[in-house]
Amino acid sequence: MSFSIAELFLLFFATIGPVKPMVILAAATRDSSPEFVKQVAFRAVVTAAAVLALFIVVGEGLLDAFKVSVPAFQIGGGIILFVFALSTVIEDPGKAKADGKKIEPSLDMSAYPLAIPLMSSPAALVIIISMVAQSEGFAGLVPLITLIIFFMILNYFALRYCQVVASKMNPGVTMVVAKVLAVCLVGLSVELVFVGLNSWGVVEIVGLKAG
Repeated sequence: MSFSIAELFLLFFATIGPVKPMVILAAATRDSSPEFVKQVAFRAVVTAAAVLALFIVVGEGLLDAFKVSVPAFQIGGGIILFVFALSTVIEDPGKAKADGKKIEPSLDMSAYPLAIPLMSSPAALVIIISMVAQSEGFAGLVPLITLIIFFMILNYFALRYCQVVASKMNPGVTMVVAKVLAVCLVGLSVELVFVGLNSWGVVEIVGLKAG
């Protein structure tokens, strides 16, 4: 499937963006020093970037190793993306906040839950492998790599200054933005499923973007 830059931005903002990690880190490190928060932010971003880079390098090999066709992966990935987006739409913000408070502040939280699964989510890995499998050389991956680098930098600063941002952020506005983005993501996930079905010849939809 060929995503536009705007679609990729939306997908990555929802799947590897800074909103959830920032809220969780801010809640968990309420009484921690700025230096500790800085260390957690750096480790989390480096870990997430390494995971995403690994899947860019070995993504197509994974499909070949498991003998999974691109259309099959698009359909399965679309379903995973749909579940991810739907869970965000119906998520209870009060429960999410409570869960964030239960996390004990330690350097280990940089790997889990910040890096995995929040900043290198299964949904994002699905997108990456799908794009890598259909790319024609490195040039086709430049937008993907550029956006990942952009979001990792954005995530670092959002996590680094999470306490400052959290103090000025309206929780209601944040929740509304997250849910609107998730609704859009639901639409993109359904489109990904239909692209796979279209590639198999199961359905034929005029104007559907196929990779």
